Amino acid sequence: MTGQPTNPADHAATAPLTLTLPTPLPTITAVHTTDQTTGTTTYQLTGPRLAGSITVSGERWPDGPVPVPERIRLELGTWTALGHLVDRPTVNGVRASGHIDVTPADIPQLAWQAVRAHLQRVRGGALPDRAGTYLGAAAHAVLTHWAARPDRDALMLASARHCAPRRLEHLTEYTIAPLRRKIADLTDELRVAEHIAAALRALTDPATSTPAGSISP
Repeated sequence: MTGQPTNPADHAATAPLTLTLPTPLPTITAVHTTDQTTGTTTYQLTGPRLAGSITVSGERWPDGPVPVPERIRLELGTWTALGHLVDRPTVNGVRASGHIDVTPADIPQLAWQAVRAHLQRVRGGALPDRAGTYLGAAAHAVLTHWAARPDRDALMLASARHCAPRRLEHLTEYTIAPLRRKIADLTDELRVAEHIAAALRALTDPATSTPAGSISP
């Protein structure tokens, strides 16, 4: 995903919130900022041996013909206007990366262990057990907070609108245009086949006298 510059007035920052993690994990703090234009919410996390950001937004490239994505994406880090993913969380001295796509309605039944399974070290490889548990629980707490927002549907719609021009360009170039070329080719093949079929039908009619070499596509 490539970030896009937005009007600062479209960003709504809130007071720090407290996220309580399962015992014996510590309590952490998050400051979340929402970009109403892109539908993206950024959570800046701080806690014992934990720092970095997590973003939540509508899925950018959904599977299938879905104009408005039905899933959201939680991603470790923040996208810059130049398309760079920065500020990925560091937990217990380990820098992490990863994302998870999930339907908002499924979040209440989602276990933090399922979130943890999608996280890894920045350069690949599994996170150490304690770091993975800590960050998985923190990311799950972020998802839970986001899912409780009364404006979550509006945010997903804003995300869909923001991504629509890029998705439309991609769909036109890589799906619609090839299909049109294929239809044109098949139409030509069908025209030739129908011409031959007409000539063959004429040959089956005893009343028709057609020279042997007159059939041409």
